[in-house]
Parts: sequence; structure tokens; C-alpha cells
Amino acid sequence: MALYRNISITINIFAITVLAVMGSGCVGSSNEVVDSKKVNLVELPAKIQRSTVLNDGGERLKACVRVREEGVEGEATCHAMELVGTKAKLTIANLKKNTNYVVTIEFSFDSETYGKVMLATVEKVTTTVAGNNRLSFGSDLYQYPDDDKDGWDNHKELERDTDPYVVDKMTRTSLLEVGHMDCTHGGTLVETGIDKNANEVLDDNEVDARESICKDPPVNTNGRVGWQGATLVENSNVGDAWKAQVAVDGSGNAVAVWEEHDGTHYNIWSNRFDPLAGWSTATLVETNDSGSAVSPQVVLDGDGNALVVWQQSDGVRENIWARRFVSDTGWSAATLIETNDAGDAVSPQMAIDSSGNVVAVWRQSDGELENIWASRFDVDTGWEAATLIEADNVGDAWVPQVAMDRSGHAVAVWVQWWEGALKVWANHYLPGTGWGTAELIDSADSERSDFPQVAVDGRGNAIVVWQKNDGARDSVWSNRFVSGAGWEGARLIEAYDNGSVWNAQVAMDRDGNAVVVWQQHDGLRKNIGANRFVKDVGWGTAELIETENLGDARDPQVALDLNGNAVAVWLQGDGVRNNIWANRFVKESGWGTAELIETDNTGSAWGPQVAVDSNGNAVAVWSQLRGGNTFFDIWGNRFQAE
Repeated sequence: MALYRNISITINIFAITVLAVMGSGCVGSSNEVVDSKKVNLVELPAKIQRSTVLNDGGERLKACVRVREEGVEGEATCHAMELVGTKAKLTIANLKKNTNYVVTIEFSFDSETYGKVMLATVEKVTTTVAGNNRLSFGSDLYQYPDDDKDGWDNHKELERDTDPYVVDKMTRTSLLEVGHMDCTHGGTLVETGIDKNANEVLDDNEVDARESICKDPPVNTNGRVGWQGATLVENSNVGDAWKAQVAVDGSGNAVAVWEEHDGTHYNIWSNRFDPLAGWSTATLVETNDSGSAVSPQVVLDGDGNALVVWQQSDGVRENIWARRFVSDTGWSAATLIETNDAGDAVSPQMAIDSSGNVVAVWRQSDGELENIWASRFDVDTGWEAATLIEADNVGDAWVPQVAMDRSGHAVAVWVQWWEGALKVWANHYLPGTGWGTAELIDSADSERSDFPQVAVDGRGNAIVVWQKNDGARDSVWSNRFVSGAGWEGARLIEAYDNGSVWNAQVAMDRDGNAVVVWQQHDGLRKNIGANRFVKDVGWGTAELIETENLGDARDPQVALDLNGNAVAVWLQGDGVRNNIWANRFVKESGWGTAELIETDNTGSAWGPQVAVDSNGNAVAVWSQLRGGNTFFDIWGNRFQAE
């Protein structure tokens, strides 16, 4: 028999009388009462392990009562009841007549191990009658689950033949994406509850409390909105640093990668940017001296973990390698993600979903033709076997690109010889299903297409852009994929007839709106043009986003935040050297005025790249020869949004 005393509790609250029986002793007044009962916890200190109440001080049972007027905000004091023998009494004055009161009885025990442990509570609304401030009722109250939802625990809700014990609270966590309604900058959802079915997993129906722990917003480094000033990212001065790439997470942390010559061959380097501390110290990502490592790409998940891929020579052929950075532990070992030795594997590209899973694509020769291959990185199990994602053995395939939505749906695009011309093709990856069948998404004509780019929104809808030559000039074309419906059909999205258009780039926001930028020739020089796609409306009118006529503007890049605001960067000559320029698109007002984001006049800058966080803060990187240096270094600048 349990060590609990049978406690008959009568609560006289100047007018409230409650009879409550709590315990597991033999009570002769009702055959419904059993010798032992299971106690379910409402509140329990963290890290409590399972322990029997009987062996941890069941004699130290306590009770208190809260009384507050219904509809009155605030928490009423829980008044401790005086234990006299087997009864507890409490008097609270100044109740009103003909008034609803919320009465809450709380039972707890003092644990030598855990301190005060709160058991389940009982709450009921009751009313004083007109002309009388005295309430009385005589229900037996037991502190167990209220299965019939009547506001009281009763005999039929007891669990029989079980010893009372303290149930350990379980916790489960999940990531909140940047832009979540509770956490703008992302964070962690912490859910707690009791593992009622003892399967050692907190099921959805067992969760009784949730808390969102949000990440702090990035802090402005100098207190002003706009570009913060060019900063050196690396300056080893051993050899030229080229082909910088950058990725940003939702909180504004960034990782840049590049290839750098050491006097013998090229290596892959990296540096990390913190919005509070700035750029760190550059780190060598690969240490294989068999041959040059080039063409790095980088992605970053919501926790600041990065994945880098590159191509590297083994002395015979080019291979695709990868290495992962985990924010808590650092860099893992480099991994060869393709083992086909028939021919060179080159031009890797990557995309990442909200869970940190990655899809990489590249071009690889089979000894006769150039093909497009892919491999998927699972955040829990690592890299999967490489897969051929196009099976057309008629012509070579080139320049693969890939984009991915938050759920892991990926779209890969490339150009491939088809009936005498280069055409744009695509394939889809679906989680749990794999890659589908490659399909032609270009117009079925003899005109040559090249350099496709792809972007995906938060729901798997995609936009692909490319340049197409009609025999007289190059134009920008596009095709849109609608999830559940398919490809809409290729179409021209700019009608500029003065000269050719090249190097189209596209970015999408989470809602399916897109911005495309390109370089176009006006007969005298190259300028930067843009067009915007609005979901449910369509394409707008192409426009110039820079009007500086000192020299050619080219190699544009663009990135969008979650709300559809964009930052574009490009390379532009001033008649003496090349500089890096930028312009920002705000959804409510359009494009602003182009501005120079590096002001060093001692050397040219090349290869700008840009990435944007969820709040519109951007990080741009590029290569530049400046300050009398012999070699090109990597520089960066950060745009602070409002």
C-alpha cells in the first residue's frame, strides 16, 4: 500500500467549501478508489529522471488554493492550506455575491532530490448566489487526467494497478526557418511533454508546451544603412586569388571561397564573415598537392554549416571533391564525390535546402561525350552515389546549373546538342523519389541557346533564363515551371534590338517573384539591364539599372531576400580600370541609383559575386589588384539594409 496519507481536504473560503481526497490508501467510502494511482506531472524541473514518488517523500504532500474573479486578469496568490490531522482548511475573505469565481487547487510534494514538484491541478468556475457570499459543494476530487473534460478529475479517470511515479519530461527541438512568423531571423522550436506511451519519442499529441528561441538580428557594423566599405578578405601575396564565391545564412553570416595560386598550382581557400566581428582569417580548404584545385562553389545552411565543392586534378584527370564545415567542430575531411575515371569531371554547381541537404551537379566525360552528373549530400548520412541525370547519347551536354527549394526539390538545367543546335534541358529531383527524366524546355528551332541559369521559390516553382542567338543577335529567354502543372513554354523576356544581350542571371523570392539581370550592348558600350517577374501577373518591362557611360558594364550577379528585395552587382570600366558597382531593388519603389562599392583607384577589380540574407543585408566579394600588390586579392563589402 502506498505511503501517502489519505487526506480529506475541506476548503472553506469564506464561502467556498471543497472536499478533496488525494492519495492511494484504502478508502472505504467508495469501491471506485484503488490502492495505487499514476501521477501525471504538469510541471517538472529540467533533467529529472524517472523516480518513484513513494521512495522520495510521499509524506510531504502539500496543497494550496487560488481564487480569482472570472474575467479579472492577473494571477491570484496560491494560499497554502493548513493541515490539521487529515483535513486542510483555508479562509479567504471578501468574496462578492452573485459572482463567478475561478477556483484552482494545486497539489505538490517536497522532494529531497528535486525540490518542490508540482502535481496536476484542478480548476473549476463556480458562482456565489444572489444575497449570499457562501459557496458549498461536496465533490470528491482526484488529481488525475480529466478524460471527460468536465473540469474535474473523478473515479473513472484513475489508472488502476500502477504505482505512483514521477514521469520524466521529454524535449524535442526543430529549426525555425528564417522568415518564420515567430522568429524573423530563424531560431529553434523547443517542445516538451510527457512520453505517455513510453515509446521514448515525444509524439505530436504528447506535446504540452512550446517555446520559440529566436536568433538575434544581425547588427550594423558602423551604424549606417548602405554599403559599409570595402574590406580585405585575403592578402597572402603568394599568388593570384580568383573566382570568389559567397553564401550567406539567414542571420547574415557569410562564407567566401576562392582559388589561389601558391607558385606551383591553385588551391581552395575560405574565410568566414560574422556581422559583429567582420571577416576572420583565411583557411586552406584542401591540402591535396597532386594538382590544381579550381572552380569552388559554396552553400550555407541556417546554422552556419558550410559545404564546399571544387574540381581538382589528380595528375591524370579532373575530379569533383567536397568538404563540409560544421560550426561547432570545424572542417571535416575532403571527400571525392565521383569515382568515374573515364574522363574529366568539371564545372561543379550546388544548391541547398532548409535542412542542410545539398545537390551537386557537374559535367563529366565518358570518353566519347560530355554528360551531366549529380550527387546528393544527406545531412545525416553523407554523400550518395553519383547519378547520370541526362541519358541522351546524341550530343555533348554543357554548363550545368542547379537550384533547390526549402523541401529538397531540385531543378537542374544545362545545354545539350539536339537536332543540330544547343538547346536547354532540365531534370527534377524529388525527395524520396530521385531524379526524373530529362526534358527539353527550349523552343524547338534551329537557334543556338547557351548559359542557362535557374532559380526556385519556396514551393518548388522554378524560372530558367538563358541567352539565345537568332543569327543576328543574342536575346534573353525564359521558361517557368509551375509545381503540379509543368513547364509553361519558352518566351522572350527582353525586346532590346540595338545589340546582343548576354550573361543573364536570375533570383527568386519565397513567393515566386523573380528578378533577372543581364548585360546588353547599345552599339557603343555594354550596360546592365533587368526585368522582374511577379507571380500571378507575369513579366514586366525590361529597364537599364545603370547609366554610367565611361566604360562597359558586364558580368552582373543578383540575389533576392525573402521579401523580394534584390541586390545586383557588376563589373564596370571607367576608361582606366574596372570597378565594382551595385544597385538595389526595393519591391515597393523599384531600382535605386547605381553606386560604386569599391573606391581604390590603383588596380582593376574582377568577378563580383553577391549573396543576401533574409532581411536584405548583402555581402559582395570580388578579386582586385590594388595598393601596389603584385597579385590579385579577394575583397568584400557588406550592404546594411534598413
